[in-house]
Amino acid sequence: MNKKIYLEKIIQQIPRLLSLENRDSSSSTVGCFDRSYWAWKFTDFPNATLQRGVYVLSALYTNDFPHNIYYQNDQIKKCIKTGCDYWVKIQHANGSFDQAFPNEHSVGATAFTLLCLIKTYLICQAEFTPSEQKKMQRSFKKAATFLAKNQEQHGFISNHLAGVALALQLSSKVLADNNLHDRAQEIINLIIKSQSPEGWFKEYEGPDPGYETLGLSYLAQYYQASGNERLLSALEKALIFLSYSVAPDGSWGGHYGSRNTEIYYPAGMEILKNKIPLAQKISTWMSNAIANNQTVSMEAMDDHNLIPLLENYSDAFLTSTSTYDKTEINLPFEQANTQAFFKHAGLGIHGTSSYYLICNATKGGTLAIFDKKKQQLVWNDCGYLGTTTSNRQLTTQISNRQNFCDPAVPAITIKTQFLTVLNTTRMPIQSLILGLMSLTFFRSISFGNWFKKILVKKLIVQKRPAAVWLTRQITLNDYGVVINDQLTKKSRIKFTALTYGQKFSAIHMGSANYFSKNDLLPLAKPTPINLDEFNSFNQVTVKTQLNF
Repeated sequence: MNKKIYLEKIIQQIPRLLSLENRDSSSSTVGCFDRSYWAWKFTDFPNATLQRGVYVLSALYTNDFPHNIYYQNDQIKKCIKTGCDYWVKIQHANGSFDQAFPNEHSVGATAFTLLCLIKTYLICQAEFTPSEQKKMQRSFKKAATFLAKNQEQHGFISNHLAGVALALQLSSKVLADNNLHDRAQEIINLIIKSQSPEGWFKEYEGPDPGYETLGLSYLAQYYQASGNERLLSALEKALIFLSYSVAPDGSWGGHYGSRNTEIYYPAGMEILKNKIPLAQKISTWMSNAIANNQTVSMEAMDDHNLIPLLENYSDAFLTSTSTYDKTEINLPFEQANTQAFFKHAGLGIHGTSSYYLICNATKGGTLAIFDKKKQQLVWNDCGYLGTTTSNRQLTTQISNRQNFCDPAVPAITIKTQFLTVLNTTRMPIQSLILGLMSLTFFRSISFGNWFKKILVKKLIVQKRPAAVWLTRQITLNDYGVVINDQLTKKSRIKFTALTYGQKFSAIHMGSANYFSKNDLLPLAKPTPINLDEFNSFNQVTVKTQLNF
């Protein structure tokens, strides 16, 4: 059943994918998947990561199933070959590729595209002439050598590291280079060593359920290729943690994660479900959610995430097998009484027969509460967001490891300080400066790494506290939740607007805030904040009560 679901979703998007690729053989950019570059000419360089689309086409080209009009089709074969050729064409002399700006020399872009091109090569090798195969192998070698010698400096991103390791592992087999295998294993060891005792893998400042499933997919494929039992043990721990993110309404992740993403990548679960029963349970529940469009779908995505998700669905389709496990496993939300607190992640989970609650203390007590009987999200509190008279945006949503949390049920207490929102849009002068730097300073990889560190600090991890504080007490009982918020501030700060109990994102994250049909459902209304009282007396109490 799962296999059919993934295939249906893939097939629906192939016309869109083929329209992204330049199929005009007379064009100098034939084979490019970045339509904004080759067709609209809105950008002055191609985003190499979009070349991953060739793998999706190769999966359809080489697999015969009913009504597959793409199977062994000469035009699809041509699209695959020109896509591979363009990838080779835009490769830097040092083996790297660009994603965000020219001369970026991106480790992530290099790893993700190398991985897809090698998988394409492996399943379509017979379609390439000996000279074409040698040409691709030379590019594989250059890219793998770059990855073996360079690493990202701007943050610890587990799914990127897993992608690098898998790309190197597959490269070692295609190129018969044991040094690449050794480097891949070093990276896997680093990922395992950095895994939280609670099971999660770090995405910048903590766990992010969305990107964790992407990292899980790469790690599961690495396990397939290597048979590393130590890695399998780490993946079992990760699945236990991730199982708490499975929601009654079929959604996945959200603003309680470190990167606010809600995208579910299924391939890892499909690969692991014959090894780990919990993976089968999650896979079954989430594949049904995908079929019913309850989770974020490809229809809602821009090109930058459409192609990676298509790639992942292709992996899920190719690896999915029929299974039947006699041992019934209940997911955390399915249990009558669920209570867990992950201290390092800052996540608290509480479930009764009536509701299921997920809270992140490190993000100021962001809350997602689901009605289990209706299988519906009823409260989506992404924190407080306010604007001051000086036009400064302040929020409690930004991750802050200094937050106090007493998780003792029945009353969870969280104390946090408001931080400044630093999410900005690019101005023309900034584009001009970035363009000039791309042509000059970014030719140095070390300078480019320094620049990325600055960007990540400014847009994702920088903390600029304000003299405003929140004490949130969440009282839990069998049939309801009471949220008591005490807000205090210094008198010099005055608010023109202050809201809570709604969805917003306070960090730069292009993969967040995609639409799903669950967004159309009505939520409980937050209690109005007496802003005049808060500005005059520097404190105010806000109470919210949810009954089930």
